[in-house]
Amino acid sequence: MTELKIGNEKVNSTNFGDFAEKAIRGINHKPFVNSKGREQKITTSKIRGILELVNKVYNRVINTNDVELSENILADIAYIKVKIAYESGREPVVKDFIQRTAFTAAITDVMNQRTRESFLLFARYVESLIAYFKFYGGKDE
Repeated sequence: MTELKIGNEKVNSTNFGDFAEKAIRGINHKPFVNSKGREQKITTSKIRGILELVNKVYNRVINTNDVELSENILADIAYIKVKIAYESGREPVVKDFIQRTAFTAAITDVMNQRTRESFLLFARYVESLIAYFKFYGGKDE
């Protein structure tokens, strides 16, 4: 069974949804507080932007039966990581979301494993984050 190692946690095809729900519930329970002491929440559109990056690679991965990811796909995954770092630097609320959901740890593990199945698991995890964000009342602001 494919697993993503995220800190001390192991996310797999049977618990990725639970892991996503736990992360989102934690975010909604304790919102990000900016440097001016104001609460901020990440918007659905920001999370969807992240999913869009992942989906572009997902569409390429799903159309191949290769067990190992190609160098071109790994380069695209590396680009997602860079783009997320940029967005995190621009907006502290995005950085908070990325840290609380262990996004960087998960994508790094995909790059280390280099397998189709690890990326597909990662994509399901990201999609689950959006689903639970909306379920628990996440809105565009």
